[in-house]
Amino acid sequence: MQRWKLSARLWIALAILCAGVLAIGTWGAFKTRDTLITLRQAELRTVVGTAYSIVERYGALAESGKISLADAKHNAAEDLRVMRYQGAGGYLVILDPHATVIMHAVRPEMEGKDMSNFKDPDGHRVFQEGADLAEQQGEGFMGLKFPNPSPTKSRRRRTT
Repeated sequence: MQRWKLSARLWIALAILCAGVLAIGTWGAFKTRDTLITLRQAELRTVVGTAYSIVERYGALAESGKISLADAKHNAAEDLRVMRYQGAGGYLVILDPHATVIMHAVRPEMEGKDMSNFKDPDGHRVFQEGADLAEQQGEGFMGLKFPNPSPTKSRRRRTT
């Protein structure tokens, strides 16, 4: 066996060290991403839980006869319209099971429209898929791209 020069052995050690640092950094990045997604899902669960509480409160008022059902629906939708989370970027949308928008917090022109064929830049029918997810599982998360209401660029969102 031929003896390697000291410089070759040092370069090999450096290459192994760099590969190790790269592997650990990549693993750390994926773990951080998973943690951020988990935190985002927890935030969304809290927001949706709050929204359900608002809807249930108005439902109880309508059942007790204190306000009409139409007023309860309207007031609940208006309370949800002003809710924001994650700064000013997160907002709520109410859909019926057929992907018709009942309330959209930042695009009221979409209200009353059938959005079942609306597709995001990746070709996903986001409103229909969201309505289907809610119908089939009651709740859940899905990734989607939707135009950001303030800037012109799209960004990835999670919904429940």
